[in-house]
Amino acid sequence: MSGVAATTGYPQTFLAKCAPATNPERALKVRRIISEQLGVPYEHIHPEQSFVDDLDCC
Repeated sequence: MSGVAATTGYPQTFLAKCAPATNPERALKVRRIISEQLGVPYEHIHPEQSFVDDLDCC
């Protein structure tokens, strides 16, 4: 794997975008649940996204 697409799913990249006091295990669990429930690829879920605007929820 190479390039940006290969690194977007890495937990370190995701966690770096989270608020400083965020529990890493909880954040990654929520990310997994969102991915499963919305049918969005795991690597496309990022902390700064909006459920409605970016993930087409609701």
